[in-house]
Amino acid sequence: MSKENFEKALQFLFPSEGGYVNDKDDKGGPTNMGVTQSTYNSYRRNKGLSIKSVKEITREEVINLYYENYWKMSGADNISDPNMAVALFDTAVLHGPSMAKKYYEQSNGDLNKFLDIRQKIYDEIVAKDSII
Repeated sequence: MSKENFEKALQFLFPSEGGYVNDKDDKGGPTNMGVTQSTYNSYRRNKGLSIKSVKEITREEVINLYYENYWKMSGADNISDPNMAVALFDTAVLHGPSMAKKYYEQSNGDLNKFLDIRQKIYDEIVAKDSII
């Protein structure tokens, strides 16, 4: 079940993450397929590999990184409901696994409550950024 849910999560995520981007207004800096340079650096260091540009990240590396660092770390691999698993994973990618877990706990595993919590956080981020 977890592998099927992970495949669904990737199908949901990849269209919105696209290819290489280095937008000066993006606080994450250079990004490829949704992976920032700093995340890629950490991933390669943990694998005992030399650092290289996120421009060069392979799809296989991205899938492995997403599985290890976001899918499993968020707990999405333990969620049987595919919609909740995908939402938890997507949130982990965007907010970090620990925040995704926190939202999940606050929602008591209810997908609609989870999405409401996530939307509230987005609204707060937008309000804060519009002030600056």
